[in-house]
Amino acid sequence: MQVRQASSPTLSLDGAWLAFTAEPDRGDPEVVVHGIDAGVRLAIPLADRPVISEDGRWVGARTVASLEARERDGRDAPRSGMALVSLPGGEVERVEDVSSFAFAPGGGWLAYHLR
Repeated sequence: MQVRQASSPTLSLDGAWLAFTAEPDRGDPEVVVHGIDAGVRLAIPLADRPVISEDGRWVGARTVASLEARERDGRDAPRSGMALVSLPGGEVERVEDVSSFAFAPGGGWLAYHLR
């Protein structure tokens, strides 16, 4: 049996979107995004720490290497990055080697820092 723990919950300012990290006791995390009114559910595999933009149009999340890659490669495992998801469509854009990111107030811009 695989137990998943929910962490890093965040709710959009208008209450329409809920995002959180679902992480098993042993395995790979994923970010789950629920459209509360729309009944939409999106999943971003190999991601955690979701952030919803103030305008509710985007979800950003940190991407991580799989458990298998981390155990196999140790310090040489792929580094973290960023996933950016448009709402409500769910299109995902990934950027590698991102150390941090933040949405601007209002959600119109995204800043990220590459390693």
